[in-house]
Amino acid sequence: MVVKDKVGRRRYIIVEKKENLEEIIKEFKGRIVYENEKFAVIFCKHYLKDFALKTLHENSVNTFKTTGTIKKAKKIISNLHLFVN
Repeated sequence: MVVKDKVGRRRYIIVEKKENLEEIIKEFKGRIVYENEKFAVIFCKHYLKDFALKTLHENSVNTFKTTGTIKKAKKIISNLHLFVN
């Protein structure tokens, strides 16, 4: 797999939505790229993924899965709706 130098690798973290989520993700320079009524997908650089997960867990944000594409993240969210009420 060839990674473009200027873009780099991307990670998308699926989390449970919270009120102060935007304030929390500012710590690791993330941003919300997709959200619905229960879940949100947060973008971050691959080298900040571990720090992002640590920050989210310290602030009591439930994380479900980390993936490399938005398409896969949306597919996971559609399957999570079957199991999480």
